Amino acid sequence: MRVQARARAQVWAPRRPLLIEARRDGARLWLRLRAARRVDLHFLEPARVSLEWARGADILQVRGRGRGTVVSLRAAGAVEMEASAFGDGAG
Repeated sequence: MRVQARARAQVWAPRRPLLIEARRDGARLWLRLRAARRVDLHFLEPARVSLEWARGADILQVRGRGRGTVVSLRAAGAVEMEASAFGDGAG
C-alpha cells in the first residue's frame, strides 16, 4: 500500500504490533505502536509524504520530500508507544 499525503496522513494499522520507520533530514526515528488501529501523522510543513507497507505489513516506511518534518504521531487506542532516534554518525 502506498499513500501520498500533504500535511497529514492517516494510516490504519493491523491489530498486531506495528513498527514505523520515519526518515527525516538524514535521521531515523523508530516508533513501535502496540494495539493501535489508527495512526495519525502530523507534519510541521506541507510536504509530500510516501507511506509504504513492507515485510507483511509489520513495517511502515515513511519518507518525506521537501522540507516537511514529522513533528508528532498519535495513535488511537495505543496501549504502548516506544520511540528512539538516531542521528547521522551515531554509533
